[in-house]
Amino acid sequence: MKLRRIRLRNWKSFKDTVVELNDGLNVLVGPNASGKTNLLEAFKFLKKALGDITSPYAPHLEWWSYRNIVYGNDETKPITFELEFECPENYKATYEVAFTNIEQMVRPIQETINLHGVAMISREGDILRVVKEKQFIEEHINTVREYIIHRVKRHGIKIEDITRGTETVILEKIPISILPTLSSFDIIAPIVYRDLAVENKIALTDIRTREMVFTLNGQRTRATRINLISPYLEDKNDSLFQYVTRNIRRFFRGVSFIRHPDMGKVREPSIMAGFPDTPSERGETLNLLIARMFLSGALPERIENALKNLFPDFAIQIKPTADGRVFLSVTDKLNGAEIHPPSIPDGFYKLLHILTAVESKPSVLCIDELENSLHSEVLEYVVHELKNSGVLCLVATHSPVVVDVAGLESLLLVERTPEGSVVKRVENLEQVRRWMKEKGLTPSEMWLYGLQ
Repeated sequence: MKLRRIRLRNWKSFKDTVVELNDGLNVLVGPNASGKTNLLEAFKFLKKALGDITSPYAPHLEWWSYRNIVYGNDETKPITFELEFECPENYKATYEVAFTNIEQMVRPIQETINLHGVAMISREGDILRVVKEKQFIEEHINTVREYIIHRVKRHGIKIEDITRGTETVILEKIPISILPTLSSFDIIAPIVYRDLAVENKIALTDIRTREMVFTLNGQRTRATRINLISPYLEDKNDSLFQYVTRNIRRFFRGVSFIRHPDMGKVREPSIMAGFPDTPSERGETLNLLIARMFLSGALPERIENALKNLFPDFAIQIKPTADGRVFLSVTDKLNGAEIHPPSIPDGFYKLLHILTAVESKPSVLCIDELENSLHSEVLEYVVHELKNSGVLCLVATHSPVVVDVAGLESLLLVERTPEGSVVKRVENLEQVRRWMKEKGLTPSEMWLYGLQ
């Protein structure tokens, strides 16, 4: 699934803002304190809240309190995020979640998964509402008739009964401990479980174990399951709704947020105690990520090419310390010197930090202050890599080089207003380009002088 837009309400400096996202690179530009980092940190918060869930549940602790992440410090207001995804077969899915302050702790009080034209499930407190689109079932029943006919007959059900009624089902007193987030479970009851309205029952399946963990009466049970929905996805008999719920959680887990590396920690040898899948925010795991690449056979082509183009005299390797830790070592082929971490340039580490993040294939890559420690030639190369990476990237910058290389179509203009931070695209793009060409202006000059 591809993220197409995000709406933020009452998040830090954003009162109510919609951000339209392009495939590939999106560059946030604006004055200091305009809200660029706040937008990036929204994704960071969502990963903590919905992706990498920990116990105790406290995704807000990095910001100290709910007061510090809600718009205007107004703790009576909920923080709401609405994300719109593009799905297979031209379907559109929306996930909305609202957080509030409960006894000085942040909790998701309401969430909705809406697969437009198919089904919608929403939870508010301990009440679950299930709405299915009868028209969708009717339109697809002939497509799947042969696939399900023997299953339907086995249970004495007529196909016509499947589409009759049950457009809306409301279930109360769903245990929150079982349902921390809707995207934690395959919730497909309105489509694949029989007699939902008659028995007033819903079954939840734990994604990790595939075990039925809950029904309305709280007893573990084996519900009768009838697979109804095509198309087949990834050669599985998953319904489209299953695909969406599973990938929403996967999306949040896959968020990567990086800043300029903490050079003190990056230069310290790392303990070989397992290999991380993604880079840490400040690059503390960089040594281990590079070590894993070498153990797998070679550096990825993207990193090899960057070193050849930008640092042709440098060759890198991973070396052990006497106590079994590992560190990055560079051989300078120009003079034969071996360079250890205290003398490796900051920009070299920054380049590797960014490229290893891209190689981890995140669902969205957020980079704050991309330009720090990078020479203009290296910076230009990195921007081209991000544009062509196939990864959704959000980059905050103050660099004219980034703006010019990215182009007007990639810019997200962020500014403060009396109604909070707002984000907008360059309007009338082709007209602006023609005018710039006539005046001999670059995109960065347009931005710096406030001509757009």
